Amino acid sequence: MEKLAGFLLISGSGRKVGKTSLACEMIEKYHARGVVALKIAPHFHDLPDISQIIASGEGFRIIKETQNTQKDSSRMLKAGAVKSYYVQSIDKAIPKVLAQLEPEIGGSPVVCESGGLARFYQPALHVFIFDYRAGLEKLPEGIQPDFLLPSFGGKVRFPLERIGISHNFWDIR
Repeated sequence: MEKLAGFLLISGSGRKVGKTSLACEMIEKYHARGVVALKIAPHFHDLPDISQIIASGEGFRIIKETQNTQKDSSRMLKAGAVKSYYVQSIDKAIPKVLAQLEPEIGGSPVVCESGGLARFYQPALHVFIFDYRAGLEKLPEGIQPDFLLPSFGGKVRFPLERIGISHNFWDIR
């Protein structure tokens, strides 16, 4: 499995567990390091006409976020990301997506919210958030995150001082 040293991955057991809120906290803390935000969703829906689609192919669309909306990718941009991308992709197209985004991301540190990325790549750090009421039953088989965080009504506590960026790579302190 290929390692993505510049990626901090946030995934979770479902909706509204605090994934995007934690991503925004990470971006706010490290925005001076030139963090790029990436939101990968497995579902496709219509996009506004003003959407800036930078690439598309079989099973994926990549949109550069430029709008001020309530979408997760827009929230990440407002949190301080130098660039933010919203990706609609089936899981098996994720490697194609990353190949398309490589020139856009360059060597920048990335905060990525995705449920499917860990099936293909090993991020430098992986945070998995789960609803404390449901427990870890939705943790995908074979996935071993660095941090397992319970969510209490969409609120997550993460010790931000435990991670850092060194030479654009995420690490545990």
